[in-house]
Amino acid sequence: MGGLVRLQRRLQPEANGLTAPAFVNTLVATAAATLSWIAGEALSKGKASMLGAASGAVSGLVAITPACGFVGPMGAIVIGLLAGLVCLWGVNGLKRMLGADDSLDVFGVHGVGGIRGALLTGVFASPSPGGTGVYDYVANKVNADYSIGGEVWIQFGAC
Repeated sequence: MGGLVRLQRRLQPEANGLTAPAFVNTLVATAAATLSWIAGEALSKGKASMLGAASGAVSGLVAITPACGFVGPMGAIVIGLLAGLVCLWGVNGLKRMLGADDSLDVFGVHGVGGIRGALLTGVFASPSPGGTGVYDYVANKVNADYSIGGEVWIQFGAC
């Protein structure tokens, strides 16, 4: 019984130095995506909608998910702003271009937003715009040779 208790204690989640930035990044990216979606909708259709605001919030959540623990708050804001606009285009423009039957806008929001967030993770995870960089677990330190182009290429291959 003692071994099971020790195992349960090791498996419990903990709040550490990564928790607060991930929380803040998730919040600000979602807000930025909501604002950019409704601004884009107001410019293109003449008015914003509550459905658009909700879709914008989801697009921000989707886009920041791969990056939330690796980017700084300004990177999260930029990711959110771009996600809102790109996902708005994915729902209104790309769906028409492809002739897709996507009644719930799943690909326009989740597919386009996820790809956008994954690619921008490679850009904003760089230490120069405030990201954490890439941690080398073998050397037990942050890798000093961060290449934005190299990381974006890796993310592109993963997408």
